[in-house]
Amino acid sequence: MNQQTDTEDTHVEEPVRMTMTEARLLDLRTYIAALMLIFGIVVTGMGIVVGEADVAKSVNVNINLWAGIGMLVVAAFFTTWALVKPPVPLGSEPETEA
Repeated sequence: MNQQTDTEDTHVEEPVRMTMTEARLLDLRTYIAALMLIFGIVVTGMGIVVGEADVAKSVNVNINLWAGIGMLVVAAFFTTWALVKPPVPLGSEPETEA
């Protein structure tokens, strides 16, 4: 007779561990900040070189300049947020404040 023991059937997998570099690469805030920075630079540049006729079309508001500055502010916010509160890698224990 062949008896099966519990040790043969139990296979415990180790939890997936992630490094801090991998966690930062997968952090969505980094990609949002980078895209907003690129678009903000382009739109701000377009707002700087716009002619008076184009500004007059938008009720004398340089909308490209203001939208570009807004995008740069959002990029700065997401960058600051990612640096101040970095992502927690998978498999690591969250730190608790005492």
